[in-house]
Amino acid sequence: MNADTARFLADKHGWSFGCHAYAKALHDNTSAAPEQIISDMDQQRAWMVQNGLGRGARHFALSPATSSPIAEGPVMSAIRERFETCRVNSGYYETSSGMDPLRLRSVLYLSSLGLSTMQTHIDRTAGLGGALIMTIHDVVASGATATAIDTATLTGILDYAASKNMRFMTRDQLWASPLEQAV
Repeated sequence: MNADTARFLADKHGWSFGCHAYAKALHDNTSAAPEQIISDMDQQRAWMVQNGLGRGARHFALSPATSSPIAEGPVMSAIRERFETCRVNSGYYETSSGMDPLRLRSVLYLSSLGLSTMQTHIDRTAGLGGALIMTIHDVVASGATATAIDTATLTGILDYAASKNMRFMTRDQLWASPLEQAV
């Protein structure tokens, strides 16, 4: 996906984007120094603004370099100074509105999870009348990989959520409507 496609999806379809990792080399570097991580954050934010995705510059999703959960210290301080929300993949996911916008827990979709596992997550969340934050790296027409979901599986997840009276919302919509059900 390029910046033009991302802007189109954000402007015309309400998609939410956020910072994650500017440099691929840093994304996977679990021993990166705090200064490297903070510099990468600033580069991400600048790129988002320069490419017409400024709203996304206010939101962050932890990568392996930043680890999850993130400990108190210089990186967490930088996140607090730069971002309104931060998504993590540790601990049990949120089943209601997140109490700490800088530690929003989500289910990271991996193809190994499959539709039935996601249905179980939806059942747990719908029963509580809460929100399920699902993170997807890539959507592909076919040929799902470890972190890419194919459109048929995504459609199955969304249809199942709708059958439980849950609705799809972007992160921005969820944060603005904390009592709504979403997936």
